[in-house]
Amino acid sequence: MPEILPHSEYEDCRFENQDFSNQDLSGCKFVDCVFSQCNLSNVKLEGTKFQHIEFLNCKLVGVSFIDCDPMLFSVTFKNCQMQLCNFNGFSLSETDFSNSV
Repeated sequence: MPEILPHSEYEDCRFENQDFSNQDLSGCKFVDCVFSQCNLSNVKLEGTKFQHIEFLNCKLVGVSFIDCDPMLFSVTFKNCQMQLCNFNGFSLSETDFSNSV
């Protein structure tokens, strides 16, 4: 059963081994957070804010980041499984995708 994350603001949080697949995280705000070994496949992100977020060893399949709020959007992906993710229109020149496929 996936973890249910209430729509809220999260700052300096660490989410570990959580299954957020198919959840609606629309309108949430994440600042200086880490997602470690989480499944975020097919998560809905309409208006979601990601500021200084690290994804470590996560599964991100079918994630449409283009629905996120582009203001201060800053993410890092390390050792992540990423398939069918959409970043169309986002500048990713500073984004770290270390060992992510």
